Amino acid sequence: FENTFMMYLPRLCEHCLNPACVATCPSGAIYKREEDGIVLIDQDKCRGWRMCITGCPYKKIYFNWKSGKSEKCIFCYPRIEAGQPTVCSETCVGRIRYLGVLLYDADAIESAASTENEKDLYQRQLDVFLDPNDPAVIEQALKDGVPQSVIDAAQQSPVYKMAMDWKLA
Repeated sequence: FENTFMMYLPRLCEHCLNPACVATCPSGAIYKREEDGIVLIDQDKCRGWRMCITGCPYKKIYFNWKSGKSEKCIFCYPRIEAGQPTVCSETCVGRIRYLGVLLYDADAIESAASTENEKDLYQRQLDVFLDPNDPAVIEQALKDGVPQSVIDAAQQSPVYKMAMDWKLA
């Protein structure tokens, strides 16, 4: 055992719309930023009770035994705020992690997730995505209060093309 070592494997957080980890944290250390939806753990408030670890359905939170605190992916928010991509998307040797904006039909998510035949699930998930260059989609998005800057970002993002045209997602 003299050659063993310990490391923390970061797990990419889903930054859920309604994060269960926030609800399960009794100290209120986990919060979702209103401006961008990034879910963070306030290390000063974390008491290390680890209820968030069991509360996360994706098992993305881990416990740092050295600090006695829970930790998770922070979506590289300091880099995002500086206009840089996340480290995982920038350094992925397989070039499979991309960061971008996708427009989607929120009303179609439940139906897609309820697909009975799992062989149809992939296509049903793709059907939720909206073409950011479709004039009808743009018109509806603006009507729904989506800022023009978000629509512009979706049009410039490679993510839609990767999922829909190249079927890489």
